[in-house]
Amino acid sequence: GAGGAGRCQTSSNLLGNMISLTSTCDDEFACSENESGDCDYSCYDNGDYSLEFNGFEYIEGSTSSMDVSNSNQITIGAFVNPSAYTHSLILQHSSPEGGGQSQYALQLDEDGKVYFTTAGGAQANGSFEQDQQNRSNSSIPLNAWSHIALTYNNQSIKIFINGILDFEHEISDNFPTEYDGDSIIGNFYIGLMANGTIPFIGKIDEISVWDNALNFDQIHDLANGQ
Repeated sequence: GAGGAGRCQTSSNLLGNMISLTSTCDDEFACSENESGDCDYSCYDNGDYSLEFNGFEYIEGSTSSMDVSNSNQITIGAFVNPSAYTHSLILQHSSPEGGGQSQYALQLDEDGKVYFTTAGGAQANGSFEQDQQNRSNSSIPLNAWSHIALTYNNQSIKIFINGILDFEHEISDNFPTEYDGDSIIGNFYIGLMANGTIPFIGKIDEISVWDNALNFDQIHDLANGQ
């Protein structure tokens, strides 16, 4: 797992259809586990701890709730603080068999731009890249916290940086559930892909996933910690 004390935001009642990434607390640095199964850090002075990755560590878990193929909508949000510009993974939903293919994956590219992919190559159905890649126009800074969010509402991919719309791509597509006969649902990976590639170096906090597309005001609230 990731070094240091870490937490993922897992409240199931925040803004409606939020998906829980974890069902039990297995962080050795946590004070205890609350009734919801989340890690409790209230014994620390400030209780503000993020996941820290050095390029080798990662988080892996399994859940049946992260499949968004039924709603065909999504929101992913996270605070990120990269310490190096490398092609790196923030969050992937896939399976051990899926490896480098994903139902969805949120990444940073070598220029610090937010990059969203799914399974298959460009132009393929389910790739959401039939006419262009889904990559932010702006880069996020090194060694500083930024909030990033991605939404899809059955009409367009949107990428937000610190609550401000930075990229929009009108596209009609469907989230895949398998690739080349292998399932790509059921497991999540933070900081490293299922096939061990594109490691993240830096800190990640408050990863959230919904099976609906949050609106501008809700994204703005997320970016401002509300």
